[in-house]
Amino acid sequence: MTRGEIRARILEALNDSVESPQLYTTTQLNEIINDAGETIAEEANIIRRSVDITLRPGHTYYYTRSIGPDCLVPTRLWIPSLNRRLIALSESNLDDWRERPHLVTDTPWNWFPVSWDLFGVWPSSTTGGELLRMDYLAWPRNLLDDRDAPEMNEAEHTAYYIYGVLEGLLKRWDYERALVTFVQFMEMVNGATYSAGMQQFQHRLFQERMAGTPDLPTNIGTRYATSQ
Repeated sequence: MTRGEIRARILEALNDSVESPQLYTTTQLNEIINDAGETIAEEANIIRRSVDITLRPGHTYYYTRSIGPDCLVPTRLWIPSLNRRLIALSESNLDDWRERPHLVTDTPWNWFPVSWDLFGVWPSSTTGGELLRMDYLAWPRNLLDDRDAPEMNEAEHTAYYIYGVLEGLLKRWDYERALVTFVQFMEMVNGATYSAGMQQFQHRLFQERMAGTPDLPTNIGTRYATSQ
């Protein structure tokens, strides 16, 4: 569905005029549709992209905003020239393993999340210049005009429409219908999450670690550990 078609379906479901809507302006509806895309992407983890980073000598920390402004969270890091996948750890893992881990330099073996927009690699690069590839969950791009369509699969397009209807029902204080619509929306998001998870699992079945890694224990969350 295009943005124009999604907006029309929202208004029809709310018994509002498509040509002259009363509940929302066209601009407000367009913003709601973009908000729907962000909500679906964040909850279902279905938009994945990759970007290449040049490591800097002695630098441990990297801001995702300077690498990819659409980055939601990194999921996997590689050094393609070495066919080495960096293993996700936490800073507490490094502190437990070495007294002063940030003084060590070499070609990185591990990475660790610090905050929602900051991650680190360990050890930091000695000379810099290595190419690091980051796979990440991404925010969707905003729809630019009424002929533009969401970049998600066609199956997720209906969730945009359901989200818009939910927003309209809440604005009307129609809580009973809003609750039913919310359940419907979450069912669609959960279906998208399952689909994205199965694709990720299938990819992992055919990916092996081609290089050894230091034997460091990890207590990192499953969101990162499953991406190793």
